[in-house]
Amino acid sequence: MTIILDRGHGQNTLGKGSPYALSGVKPEYYLKEWLWADEISCRIASVLRRKGYNPYILVPEKIDVPLSVRCDRANRIYAQDKDSFLVSIHVDAYGDGSKWEQPNGWSVWTTPGITKSDTLADFLVIEAAKTFVGKRIRSYSFQSLGRDFEASFKILKDVKCPAVLTENFFQTNIEDCKYILSDKGKEDIIKCHVNGIINYINQIK
Repeated sequence: MTIILDRGHGQNTLGKGSPYALSGVKPEYYLKEWLWADEISCRIASVLRRKGYNPYILVPEKIDVPLSVRCDRANRIYAQDKDSFLVSIHVDAYGDGSKWEQPNGWSVWTTPGITKSDTLADFLVIEAAKTFVGKRIRSYSFQSLGRDFEASFKILKDVKCPAVLTENFFQTNIEDCKYILSDKGKEDIIKCHVNGIINYINQIK
């Protein structure tokens, strides 16, 4: 079973960073989404590999590989391994990126409708609620499947395997940004993904 890990964007993507990153002020809060997501996805892969699972980094390049190429790569893996699934790792944002904003919290996204992707998303939401104590989990309901948000993002709708996209708090909220840049925040996010992925695998075996 191949766990396909995708990270959002690349070093040539404009914007996609904390307001301080854009303005050059306060380097201790410097966050570039692609760089952060690259680190987190590689660390998730490392933990999964140590636990005996088979992670695959979809974009080893540092540049922003087009979504069409990412989808083609994932679909080639799925053609060889029908148990494969994809997790795309991002950081959320609000506004034009020039200043700190109020929206905050963690969320997971799937395509519209109920599919196997919703099951994967559900396990991630459960782990998020356990892991991010005192933090906002942006979710529709904790009573049943369908806790994720839905959108026709290309990385979700154009791949044939189950796929989710996690938005790991807001790079435009100063408290969220501090948290995800901290060692504890990074460890929490890695733990949430690893445990959610493993619990999903155990459920579908």
